[in-house]
Amino acid sequence: MKRILATLTVLIALSIPCMLSAQTFDDYINLKAGWFWPNQSSNGLKDFKQTLAYEFNYGRMFGRNFAAELGGIYYNTKYDGTVSPESIGGNSSTDITTSFYGPMATIKGIIHPIKKMDIYAGAGAGYYFSETVMKLTGESDYKAKGKGVGWHVMAGTSYDVIDKLAIGIDGKYFQAKLNSDDFSEKTDFGGITASIYLKYMF
Repeated sequence: MKRILATLTVLIALSIPCMLSAQTFDDYINLKAGWFWPNQSSNGLKDFKQTLAYEFNYGRMFGRNFAAELGGIYYNTKYDGTVSPESIGGNSSTDITTSFYGPMATIKGIIHPIKKMDIYAGAGAGYYFSETVMKLTGESDYKAKGKGVGWHVMAGTSYDVIDKLAIGIDGKYFQAKLNSDDFSEKTDFGGITASIYLKYMF
């Protein structure tokens, strides 16, 4: 019995490097450009315009059906409503814009019904920052900054054009309720993005 246990121990120890070397970790980079639809809640981006959104992701495949990503997002949107002078101390505003950006992490589950094509769904979270700038007639710009945690869910597909390059599309819904000393309540800077992207694998 001792010989059998010793033999099994040696075989297991010798097999560990082989098992590790059999795992494949495929790194990749996504460069995304898409369209952002702001949420229309009164405590969010009500009356702000749709705009372009940009995203970058560094990802790693763990096996064939699982991936993890780190990346970031950025958009800048302009207010399209009206502001009464009384609400801003009797001044008039010519322009109100909001910038949103920050790092995020995502985990994705991937299915492969067709060769060279990935269909996936995922979820994640991030830590984001915002800056809202109001240009006032005859005065210095008013700036309000925020920061806080957000979450997202997403789904999409990609197709391998050549060995190391793929193209894809995806959609993402996210909420990011940020705190600010300039706001009495948390403000939601979330919405929906629809993106196209290039994926480089290495």
